Amino acid sequence: MSTKYDFYRKWITLAVVLALALAACSPATTPTTSPTSAPAATSAPAATEPPPAATGPEPGRTYTIGYSQIVDHPALNEVRRGFLDGLKAAGFVEGENLVFDYQNAQGDVANARNIAEKFVADKVDLIAPCTTPNSQAAVQVAKDSGIPVVFGCVTDPVAAGILASVDKPSGSNVTGVYGPLPIPELFDLFLQIDPNMKKVGTIYNASEDNSVLINKQSKAEAEKRGLQWIEVTVASSADVKTAAESLIGKIDAYITGQDNTVASAFEAVVKTAVDNGLPIFTMDPTAVGRGAVASLATNQYDIGVLWAKELAVPVLLGTDPGTLTPIKPKSYDVQVNLSAAAGVGLTVPAEVVSKAANVYGDTPEAGRVYKVGFTQIVDHPALNATRQGFLDGLKAAGFVEGKNLVFDYQNAQGDVANARNIAEKFVADKVDLMAPCTTPTVQAAVQVAKGSTVPVVFGCVDNPVGDGILESVDKPSGTNVTGLYGPIPVPQLFDLFLKIDPNMKKVGTIYNPSETNSVNTVAESKAEAEKRGLQWVEVTVTSSAEMKTAAESLVGKIDAYILVQDNTVASAFEAVVQVAQANQLPIFSMDPTAVERGAVASLAGNQYDKGMQWATELAVPVLLGGNPGSLTPVKFSKSFDLQVNLDAAKAANLTVPPDIIATATQVFGQP
Repeated sequence: MSTKYDFYRKWITLAVVLALALAACSPATTPTTSPTSAPAATSAPAATEPPPAATGPEPGRTYTIGYSQIVDHPALNEVRRGFLDGLKAAGFVEGENLVFDYQNAQGDVANARNIAEKFVADKVDLIAPCTTPNSQAAVQVAKDSGIPVVFGCVTDPVAAGILASVDKPSGSNVTGVYGPLPIPELFDLFLQIDPNMKKVGTIYNASEDNSVLINKQSKAEAEKRGLQWIEVTVASSADVKTAAESLIGKIDAYITGQDNTVASAFEAVVKTAVDNGLPIFTMDPTAVGRGAVASLATNQYDIGVLWAKELAVPVLLGTDPGTLTPIKPKSYDVQVNLSAAAGVGLTVPAEVVSKAANVYGDTPEAGRVYKVGFTQIVDHPALNATRQGFLDGLKAAGFVEGKNLVFDYQNAQGDVANARNIAEKFVADKVDLMAPCTTPTVQAAVQVAKGSTVPVVFGCVDNPVGDGILESVDKPSGTNVTGLYGPIPVPQLFDLFLKIDPNMKKVGTIYNPSETNSVNTVAESKAEAEKRGLQWVEVTVTSSAEMKTAAESLVGKIDAYILVQDNTVASAFEAVVQVAQANQLPIFSMDPTAVERGAVASLAGNQYDKGMQWATELAVPVLLGGNPGSLTPVKFSKSFDLQVNLDAAKAANLTVPPDIIATATQVFGQP
């Protein structure tokens, strides 16, 4: 069976702790037969009132929609994309006659309320909250405002206190799309694939109301079928790995619901499951592409289209939301991951595969040994974590080093010329895939492999266009190159640094100008610093031997070091720490691995998750026969880590605010 690469890329797209309910992204109809797929519905029950007189947007008018979601998440993003396309099909076009004010609550329920208050103050034409906490906040804040609230992404609006009933119009300013999970049908599917499981375990955040409801319903269904249900709760994404490990030896399989906290750290569950030969079944459809065996859910994009077409558009055209009965999706899709199943010794029945809407991860060819050439510019903790994630992503798809995979890892030792030599070796060896990590090794690989048949699937790059690797990240290259990239969140980093040290006025950096990535990040950082009224002082180096002298040259000229993700700097970071501590200067870093080594704080994409996403979304499809030139580059979209070092802060006479410590993924040192 050929892999559906377009689906692979589209559906596998994670950050951070959050709060409730992806669940409207779940189907609603409860069929009486075993799971089947059907075309995603884009129709719904007819409105209870006649359509408004207007048939299209008013000429010359600009409409404003306030759209919010609790967190950045692949499923929610697909809903939003469908919502925008549904509006566009009705003539509401962003940038022309539509202002689409998208706000992300960053997992903070209090922030969801602040966003709703902003929308009311702005007098938007319609508030479109996605997920339960955002919908609850919007309904509460917009009450008596006259502003319509048309919600989506909610499992049970009655239980959540959003509506009194879903069977009739509300008579207020509220209506929306909802979708209860088809839990009995999900268990039918899971047991059809793994009929021998007897003990199942789940992980969820008890502060997420949706998750509590789903867990209660799932437990009852499991026990009705004679299954032992074991549950572990978590408070943040940092707890997920430990929770998953605590279930080892107690269960035959994981069954995860639609919990946002678990979704933000799902790769940790996958790694634990793969290492222990346990399958993961899920109620979150986006998790199948990330390593779960199967799920059953409504197409996320189609929910967004339905939401816009059946409710938002009529309201924008003048219909009273209080006259529109809430609607629920009518169809659902079976999704399976063949390689995830094979990796834990399961075979998905042919009848399930034949009915599946999405099939991920065809298994490696039996008897074949695949060869991957992986290179990085230096040995560095962040890059090493990325490499481990990449290997684990390959393993989850059935490519296992020492069995059917030769993983040729090469380190360029900081030498760009050596990076080219390594690329030439890989081409000469006719590897099945080159996986260069960091900009200089990627640049070398792309240049050397040009004109060859060897695919180049890169990672560890911030700006592939600025670095001359690709012409665009918005479309496939049409060549033998694709990859994963991830812009550094420079404005958010400065927010963090200044919150910890609001008194700094002069900041200094050190970097190697031969590293294109560093040059680009320094330019962006300098502009950001100057925009905030900070004086930016920079020193360049050509090798790690110059680091101590460079750091010393800044003493007396700066209030703090701000260091970018520079490989030369990283290789001699301890020299900077020594100088900084001797002079009571703080170091803020854009390299998350530098915090444990003596920087005060950082915020960056989780390195291990970068490797997992790189492998599962790009490398695996290419190894299974996909054309890299047809795969759009992928932007890192998983978890972001906030790290602080309390000892380093104290050494520089700084105190890290409690709210930063409370939200940090990792805290080093003692308060």
